[in-house]
Amino acid sequence: MFDAVLRVYGEQFDTSPYLEQHSELLISESYQQGELDIFGSPNAFSGFDVIVAENAEAEECQQQLKAFLQQQQEMLSQLQQEGIQCALDIDVTISDDELSPESLSLSADLLATLAALSIAIEISAYPEIDINEF
Repeated sequence: MFDAVLRVYGEQFDTSPYLEQHSELLISESYQQGELDIFGSPNAFSGFDVIVAENAEAEECQQQLKAFLQQQQEMLSQLQQEGIQCALDIDVTISDDELSPESLSLSADLLATLAALSIAIEISAYPEIDINEF
């Protein structure tokens, strides 16, 4: 299963106008420069995280990524013009019984769109955790 989160951040970045103007975004986190993070350290940047895909199969994740980029192209272009950093964080969850995780193929068109918008890609793999064990 795949999750995809767009991380949007920058120094001296006033997130309020974006969050107010784009209330349709599924924000998982918003933070301000200088506020303490979960580890007790001050945030170096202001920003927010947008959930793009959650618990999706590979094909569904790719479709949701494409749809998000199409729907939010104007906002993403504006962020790019203002020098705000964006990174697409793609996470794959791997269960103990899987010999290898499902592959996510990012098409050349999708990669070209991300590059044109100066959106970096981060990929992480995490073991599946059974919350009932805790």
